[in-house]
Amino acid sequence: MPTLNDGNYTGTSVNYSCSLRIKGKQLVSSNIIQLVVREWIFDLVPRIEIIVNDDGVLTEIYPLKDGDLIELQLAKNDEDEPIDLEFLIMGWYSGSMIGNRFNQLQIVGVMKVDGFYSPSRTRAFRGVNSFDVILQIVNSEGGRTVNKPNNVSPNDVMTWLQTGLSNMDMCKHVMKRAFIPDDALFLYGSTNGEFSFTSLKSELGSRSSRNAWFDLEKYSAESFDEPADQQDLWFSSFNIFNYSSIENIRRNYGIAFSYYDINEGKKQVLISDSSSPLAEESTQSESNNEAYVNGFSFGCLPPDNVHEKYFHGIAQNDYYRHQFFSGYLLELDINALAKPKLFEKINVQIPSVVEEGENGPLSGEYLVGGIIHEISRGELYHKRVELFRNGINKSEHETEIPSTAAQ
Repeated sequence: MPTLNDGNYTGTSVNYSCSLRIKGKQLVSSNIIQLVVREWIFDLVPRIEIIVNDDGVLTEIYPLKDGDLIELQLAKNDEDEPIDLEFLIMGWYSGSMIGNRFNQLQIVGVMKVDGFYSPSRTRAFRGVNSFDVILQIVNSEGGRTVNKPNNVSPNDVMTWLQTGLSNMDMCKHVMKRAFIPDDALFLYGSTNGEFSFTSLKSELGSRSSRNAWFDLEKYSAESFDEPADQQDLWFSSFNIFNYSSIENIRRNYGIAFSYYDINEGKKQVLISDSSSPLAEESTQSESNNEAYVNGFSFGCLPPDNVHEKYFHGIAQNDYYRHQFFSGYLLELDINALAKPKLFEKINVQIPSVVEEGENGPLSGEYLVGGIIHEISRGELYHKRVELFRNGINKSEHETEIPSTAAQ
C-alpha cells in the first residue's frame, strides 16, 4: 500500500522541522531526498525543487498535473518561525528505482500568485507609472503585498500595453522598461509571500542591517539567548567567485546607444560607471573605461504612448544590474535560525588565513542577492546567502612594485 501520513506534519528530524503536502497529500519525511527553495532578486518569485521517493501515490493514485498545489512549512526546529508558503507545480520528471519498487520524482514549482502565470491578457494601463501597473497586477489581482522599502518613485508615466502576455510576463516587460534616473529598478518576491519594488542605488545607500561572523559553534547552535546573536549571521564556510573580467569587457565599462526622436532628432547617450560603493577599489581598470564601450541603436522613439526615457530605462536597467552584480559573489553557509532578507546590506568579517584577524580585501559590506534553503535526508537544514559587490578592499600587505623600465 502507498505510504500516507494523515497527521499535520511531514516530520521533525534531529536536523529540521518540515511539513510538505502535494495535492493535499502529506509526504513522509523519510521519502524526501532533497528539497530546495530559492529566493533571487532577478526572479520575480521564489522557486522550489523537490526530489522524493514515491510509491505510487503521486504517479498512479493521485497523478501530478501542472498547477497542482505544494504546501510547505520549513523551519530549523519547532521554536523557529517557519517558511509557510504555497507553490504551484510547473513541471516534473519521474524514473523507476530498484527494480520498479518505487519511483523517484523530481518536481519544480513557483510561488502561488493568483492569476499570475495564466491566462494571457490584452489590455492597456493608461496614464500610470511602472509601480502602479505592478501594484494592480500583483496586489489587486494577485492578492500579494507589494512593499516599497525605500519609497522609490519611477519617472515613467505612459500607456503600458499588455498584448497577449500573462501577468508574470507583463511584470517582466514593465520592469525592463521602468525608469528612474541613473539607477536600476527591481521587483522580486520573497519567502514571506510578499513582493518588493526597489532600486539598486537606494539599497546601496541604506545602512548595514546585520553582521556576519565565522564561528563554528554558533553556526551549529539550536537557539540563542542574546538578541544580537539571533540578529547576526554565523557561518561555517564561504566560497567566493569573480566574473568581472569578462563582464567588464562585454559591457561594464559602459554602453553607448542612439535613437531618433521625431521632435528633437537623433540622440546619442553614454552610460558608464566605474564606482564601487561597497569597496575601496573597483574591479574595473581605469585605462579601459572608454576602450570597451558597447554601442547599439534602438531606432525611432514611439511618439505617443511611451515615456520620454523609454530607451534609457531599457539600457540603464540592464547596465547597472550587470555592472554591480557581475563582480564578487560571496556565498556563506549560515545558521538557519538567521532570517536575512533580499537586498539587505551585510557587513561580513572573513577570517584571515595568514594572520589573526580578518581578511581585509574580502571583508566589508555586501548586498544579499540570493537566499537558498536546502534540506536533504540525513543532513542539516542548510541556509546559504549569496552576497554581491563590484569591488575589493585594499590589502595592507600590498606594496607598489618598482618599475623596471629603463631610466
